[in-house]
Amino acid sequence: MELEGEKRTVFVADDNPDNLRVLSDILEAEGYRTRASLTGEEMLKSISLEKPDLIILDVHMPGMDGYQVCTRLQSVEEHRDIPVVFCSALDESYNIVKGFEVGAVDYITKPFRAKEVLARIRTHIELHEKKAELEKLLEYTKSTQEHLVKTAKMNSIGVLMAGIAHEINNPINYIINSVEGFRRDFDEVKGLLDFFVTKYGADPEAPLKRIDYPVPLEEMDKLLTGIYAGSTKVHEIVKALRGFSKSGDEELESVDVEEEIDRAVLMTNHLFDSRTELVKNIENKKTLNIKPGRLSQVVLQLLENSLEAIAAKQGESRDKIILELKDDKDQEGFSIWIKDTGIGMSQEAMRRAFEPFYSDKGIGRHVGLGLTTAEHIVSDIGGKILIESTPGSGTSVRLMF
Repeated sequence: MELEGEKRTVFVADDNPDNLRVLSDILEAEGYRTRASLTGEEMLKSISLEKPDLIILDVHMPGMDGYQVCTRLQSVEEHRDIPVVFCSALDESYNIVKGFEVGAVDYITKPFRAKEVLARIRTHIELHEKKAELEKLLEYTKSTQEHLVKTAKMNSIGVLMAGIAHEINNPINYIINSVEGFRRDFDEVKGLLDFFVTKYGADPEAPLKRIDYPVPLEEMDKLLTGIYAGSTKVHEIVKALRGFSKSGDEELESVDVEEEIDRAVLMTNHLFDSRTELVKNIENKKTLNIKPGRLSQVVLQLLENSLEAIAAKQGESRDKIILELKDDKDQEGFSIWIKDTGIGMSQEAMRRAFEPFYSDKGIGRHVGLGLTTAEHIVSDIGGKILIESTPGSGTSVRLMF
């Protein structure tokens, strides 16, 4: 009986054409695809062109024998997992043991008994496929576990950020309000001093020179400006932290798209170096019904991806990330564009970009859920994410709303 699904492929190598014909007839009658080879070298060439589901090797062949072919297969990582079944007229234990030692999974003897051949072939193909499924499931389980750990950490970080934001917010507001009040008082005093200087004649600054200011007025002005700018910056960071620390249970709200973008930019500022420029172009003010902080999360992920793609180039030239908010000319709505001059993506990477746990950055480096999460957030409110990329030339991501 044929295995479910598409036909399985079995390669057969034997220096006897009659044996090849018998095995091929047995297998093809059961629905298998076969490819026959008279030598070990011919078999290896066939395997380099197409990977079979199983290989049947004659032990004794001129030139490269079955043991040598199997040893060569074991030395190539992508061929190491192909099940190999040896066949020979000899059934001495020495031949059987040697076959297992070089990597075979089973042994059949000549003359061939059709039912035995089919039972063994079917069993080993099924075992191989189940093993592959288990390995895939194990990888999925590891990735899921890693994701759950990451999610738990992110939830803890969210609680921590919310607490930090709350603790910082009150004193920062006090500093900002105090600086604003001090600035008003300073400007008033400075105005009076200017009036005093103007009123007193030839050397109007003479009386002022007798006043011992700890800090010159010009320096005091700069200090006030710096304190206000710094505290305002901290206030913006606190707002961003509060946005990113949302639990995810919030209702949809009408959010300012530019504010969400700015929040993501603020959280990635420290990742930019001197050779990477961020160009931001906002055409018009836009609002979007979405859970607070979620759009920032998407833009943040895309900016981080762009920065990683640029870093992967390992070049000395200046690179650029363009972040645009533009009206769609061909339809109602608007789009957010994130374009970079990074390393780009392969066709497979673009095709699988939104698959859970897929990553082209190497095993262990990333869980591969960033774009998946971003796609879910965008699609949940009726939007779309489109990706265009050319390897070596950069990537363009479009969020359509």
